[in-house]
Amino acid sequence: MQYFRSILIFFLFISFQTDRISAQSKSTRERSDFLVAQGVFNDGLYKSAEIHLRDFLNKYPSSEWRESAYFMLGKSKFYLEKFVETRKVLEEFFIQFPFSTLKDDAIFLVGETYFEEGEYREAVKNFEKIVNDYSKSDVLNEANYYAGESHFELGDHKKAEGYYNSVIRSGKSTFKDYAYYSLGWTLMAQNRYSEAISSFRTLINDHSGSDTVPDAKFKLGEAYWRNGDFKPAV
Repeated sequence: MQYFRSILIFFLFISFQTDRISAQSKSTRERSDFLVAQGVFNDGLYKSAEIHLRDFLNKYPSSEWRESAYFMLGKSKFYLEKFVETRKVLEEFFIQFPFSTLKDDAIFLVGETYFEEGEYREAVKNFEKIVNDYSKSDVLNEANYYAGESHFELGDHKKAEGYYNSVIRSGKSTFKDYAYYSLGWTLMAQNRYSEAISSFRTLINDHSGSDTVPDAKFKLGEAYWRNGDFKPAV
């Protein structure tokens, strides 16, 4: 009897070890597959990333990296200008991860898809959702800026002005140069040339390395000219 009990314990041990090794092997493959997908995404190979990420999601339905994989798949499709498909992926993302820490980034990405399509009314809904519901978001300045850009495209210059000023008043430097530039444009559209001059001059003086500066110098000259200040315009 003792002999058979020992044999049973031995086989149970072997079975347990086999299952453990198999689980470890699967976990290693899963991690490796995710890192490959993440690597091609980080390298900007979005077509390849799209394929790897979709394969990963199909292969590992309960992976701990599924949330990140979904978001990267949405970003990959966005960079490939597949805007409708981007939104479909993010719809799945919102359903599966309603409390995700990436939710604000995903909402912003939905706004970007509409903005790129010229659907500014839909775009601004998403950007304003970030502004209203995610005051601590890392993409708050971007959301304020693009909400301003959307309102500018819709012809609502006062609302655009308010969002640009929110970026300028923030404690962060991101998008501040673009906000000064766009603010100058929207002030000119309202025939407020002296204020536009101030906005362009601040951009040129305080953000001299910005890629908006050459255009801002031209618009500054135009603002002076429209304001009747011909000498500084020259």
